Amino acid sequence: MQTNRAIVPRHSSNTERGSRVGLLKRERAEQWRQLLQQKLLAPALPLRHLARDAQLSHDSAAKRWKAYERARAEGRTQDEALGDAAADHRGGHNRTFTPAHEQLLGDIVRAAQPSMAQKQIQAEALRFKRDVEVATGSHATRSAPLFKASDHFVTRFKRRQRLSSHRTAVVHQSKAELARDMELEKISFVVEVRDAIERYGAAMVFNMDETPVSLLDVPVTAVVATGSKQAAKVPTSAKVPTHFTTFPTITAAGDKLPLCAILRGKTPRCLKKVREGASADVKKVHLYYSERGWMNEGVMVLYFRDILLPYTHCRPAALIVDCFQAHWTPAIRDAAAAMNLQLIQVPGGCTAELQPLDASFNGPLLMKRKQIWAANKLLHPFAVDSAQATIERAQQAYAAMPKSLALTAFRITWLID
Repeated sequence: MQTNRAIVPRHSSNTERGSRVGLLKRERAEQWRQLLQQKLLAPALPLRHLARDAQLSHDSAAKRWKAYERARAEGRTQDEALGDAAADHRGGHNRTFTPAHEQLLGDIVRAAQPSMAQKQIQAEALRFKRDVEVATGSHATRSAPLFKASDHFVTRFKRRQRLSSHRTAVVHQSKAELARDMELEKISFVVEVRDAIERYGAAMVFNMDETPVSLLDVPVTAVVATGSKQAAKVPTSAKVPTHFTTFPTITAAGDKLPLCAILRGKTPRCLKKVREGASADVKKVHLYYSERGWMNEGVMVLYFRDILLPYTHCRPAALIVDCFQAHWTPAIRDAAAAMNLQLIQVPGGCTAELQPLDASFNGPLLMKRKQIWAANKLLHPFAVDSAQATIERAQQAYAAMPKSLALTAFRITWLID
């Protein structure tokens, strides 16, 4: 049975290739180009006669000839000048700002400190519009009425620029922090590191950073029956939470130095539970201890002796570290100077952006530890969670990190090309 379907007209195409208007504009531009070329071949012929023969406007022909002469005077080639003079510049976008101007306005809004509210964006858009009109010599007309920066405009502008309104949060900053020139500090840091790489070589510029390792690297989410209204439980006989500190070291050449770990304890006996019956992976990790299980001056000096000195042999080198106090004590500075090691500080508050390990290494390292923990639990569901198993898992994950990841970490922080 044949049914009568309503014929829905196709939407008109407004692309330059398919649009009737676009076709007419191209044809008209070609007419003007031919007229200007005739004038070049026969300079004695008046433009009025050429325009009349081509059924074109004499006034428009005179304007386009002046545009051609002006383009040539600016140093443009004959073909470029003809193209500019013959182009039909009528019509165009009907937006308040061109895409380039709107992007600039979006950058102003994003960089504002403090962040702008709706009314402030409206005021900034009005001021920016006036600046654009002064710079371009344009003004409001019947086809482009007076710009009011309405709520509708701000809403659409935010959507196009991927901006959203969130609740405000008051962030306390000291007077010293408010007076900092963050951009200058970032540039100075990058320049200092690049200079060190040029002087010492990429293999002699290191980055070290502490990161906590949990006794249980459990996944963030796990599957349970729908409607159970209970968390996905992970049974263990160990006391949780228990954390250790590991600190990997990578170079600007992509090399990885031995992994180090700090356990919580007051005497070397706290390391016995890890060293006894240790696997080959655990034996590769350099173990230290401190009362709080975190980096301190003593551990830092031992790190220089055990990890960096056997690698550099007192050759000139540089170490990138954050502004943690234990990295910058007088004893640490003296120890670094004694082994010809330059310490470079990451600007405070910029470690996620400028420290290679934080930017693109510690995250994949954590995900790899979680994968290893989950795989081990599937194979040995009743295995005891211990400090030794945690250190072993950390070393296995560290060994699995490719050289390309370390290079990427330095590259995305603008420290190498």
